[in-house]
Amino acid sequence: MAPAVETALDSAFNKSLQLAFPPVLVRLIQALLGPDPSFSAISEYLRMDPMLAGKVMHSANSIHYGFDHKVSDLQQAAAVLGTGELFKLVILLTMQKRLDPIVRRESESMFGDWRLTLWSAIAAERIAARLAPEHKQNVYFAAMFKDLPLFLAFCQKEAPPFLSAEAMATLPAPQRFSEEAALWGTSHPDLAHSILLLWGMPVEVAEAVRLHHDYEGVLRHPPLTSCLIYATRWAELVHAPVADTGALIAFEVGLTSVLGLSAAEMDTFRAGCAETFNRLLTDLGIRQGKVEGRFYDQSLSLLQHYHFLALEVAGRGHAFSPTSFSLALQRHLRSFWDVSDWELFIRRAGEEKGSLIRCAKGSLFSEEKTEYSAAVPQPGWQRIDIASGGRNYGYLALPRLAEESPSFSSLPMFMHVVALHLEEQRKRASIACVDDFASIPLAIARVDSLCRIKNATRTFLELFGLAHAPTNVTARGLLDARLGISLPNWDLMTSGKTPLQGWFTLAPEGSFPGTPTYVGIYAAPDSPDDYYLVVGDVTEVSALQSIAMSDSVYLEALFSSLAEHVYLLDGSGTICWSPPNREGMTGKNIFAISRPGAAFKGGWAAGFLDRLAGVMSVQAAMITGKGSVSSFELVFTPLRVASGRQYLLVARPAVVG
Repeated sequence: MAPAVETALDSAFNKSLQLAFPPVLVRLIQALLGPDPSFSAISEYLRMDPMLAGKVMHSANSIHYGFDHKVSDLQQAAAVLGTGELFKLVILLTMQKRLDPIVRRESESMFGDWRLTLWSAIAAERIAARLAPEHKQNVYFAAMFKDLPLFLAFCQKEAPPFLSAEAMATLPAPQRFSEEAALWGTSHPDLAHSILLLWGMPVEVAEAVRLHHDYEGVLRHPPLTSCLIYATRWAELVHAPVADTGALIAFEVGLTSVLGLSAAEMDTFRAGCAETFNRLLTDLGIRQGKVEGRFYDQSLSLLQHYHFLALEVAGRGHAFSPTSFSLALQRHLRSFWDVSDWELFIRRAGEEKGSLIRCAKGSLFSEEKTEYSAAVPQPGWQRIDIASGGRNYGYLALPRLAEESPSFSSLPMFMHVVALHLEEQRKRASIACVDDFASIPLAIARVDSLCRIKNATRTFLELFGLAHAPTNVTARGLLDARLGISLPNWDLMTSGKTPLQGWFTLAPEGSFPGTPTYVGIYAAPDSPDDYYLVVGDVTEVSALQSIAMSDSVYLEALFSSLAEHVYLLDGSGTICWSPPNREGMTGKNIFAISRPGAAFKGGWAAGFLDRLAGVMSVQAAMITGKGSVSSFELVFTPLRVASGRQYLLVARPAVVG
């Protein structure tokens, strides 16, 4: 083991490691991680490090622990704090206070990395408390030390360029692992793994650290590793300099399910993490992030609310228009913040000139072109920048009187989310951007009028086992040959004689990872001769996923065209799955909320499903989630699932006329 460790650690790393973590600290950590910690041994190790001992005593007597009398002895401090609290305190102080003096980087620049590390440790411990209580201490330790090599890199004379150029060194960046391997001969998770083994830490802790970025494979790993992976991913989404609100919402929805919590319980869970996090930042002298970026302070429902409102304001991927932007903003400011007097300066990305729009008593009354440098809010007004990632799109200004409103404090965050969507639009402005299209996490191919593939996402290529988009090959041929799926009459659809729409079918068992399979064809908004073909599992094409990507012009058109209502039924006809935008339908029985047309013969009850031998279509009137009655073509398809029998229901609005 030793030679392998030595090859992973160069002399510079060894020097930084020994300077930050002398042998006595390593022995202290080993004692704390042991199965039967000895308070006398722990206090003895603490006495060997005066700086750490002083910090422990100071923390033990702080108001956060609220002891009735002053703690004056290290052994007493260890006893009254308890092993668990002392463990966290020592690990925290060891990492932050030992590294800070020797890191060759300004403290302000390191604050973002410390915030990410702290949140991941707090979250890891709390996640483990629900999923693997016996691993709480180990996963906290792993979270604190998982990025140790990146911190040590800043202790050297010159940090690697690929770290110095990043706002946050601990946030994964494209090509990071390959850059680390080129410089160090290994990646930072492998390097951290080697350090922990060198220290004699438990193998399962070192292994969890090695895999802490493997979010895609989280379900394959043991509980300790999974808890660390979830916490790492959460910290990255919550504390990234440029947030991805769609990804954060989707992650928290998933984490809520993993933890077995209700929405309200998840809010309480996050609030507990945030309370501890804010306290530790104060204790350690780490500066908070900007108010508008503190997403962890918001409930999931409020974050979703801001996300969808901001999508409407930003235009959901349509061509930017200051007029439509201001009209949408006007509605939301009046409805949700009770603000009727405001001033807006807004501009397109990269442009100096923009539009200055004023609103008085709820009415837009002027609009003029101006330059950003000349745009100044009215005297005495509060200005909120519309900015993201160092790019400023303008500002919103309101009378200072508006600050008295309890909801005013949330406006900076809302405008920041608006800016995030504007920034995403800027990045996706070119529809011909192959890299952006290729990275979309859905199986999508751009095809011409003959269904020949012109471009495809990596997910599409992986589905069909292709290394690259083939030339002169039709998507119809691939679907038929590889999945046994035959498309409707392509010529009629592309000629306009049959409306373009999505349709649903079943792939042969074992040919596609998940049923039922969705196949859709949509007109490309930028070309009358091109189309987008989508293949996927309907239960994974969620509203959150589509909304999060709808800043892209082509995907906005694709998903806005999807008119079908898709559900899964159990054997009684009860809706057991519905997409997030139709969750109100879950639990309702299809036979209770619909009535078939006069042409239908037979009983309209669960027995109808039992008699299904294949796909069957029924014209029916159905009560939708909004309580209105509409005519639909109900298409029933029997499915075989592990739990027995389910049925796919596609409700297509009936064509009248």
